[in-house]
Amino acid sequence: MEETVGRIHTASDEIAILDPACGDGAFLLGARHYAPITLYGVDLDEVALSRARASLPDARLIHGDSLLDFDW
Repeated sequence: MEETVGRIHTASDEIAILDPACGDGAFLLGARHYAPITLYGVDLDEVALSRARASLPDARLIHGDSLLDFDW
């Protein structure tokens, strides 16, 4: 992950990462250590999202189905 995020970071000063099935936020938590980034997450599981919110207070976390609820 460090190599991937590092490459993205050198390409742009502003980085945003979306995890469409973020669960408890483990991926987003790991990603934030490699570059200054904006974090977004979506998940159906409210319990997992509450854990993610506790770990990632600055992330934008949404309860929903990333495949059905959003017009990407």
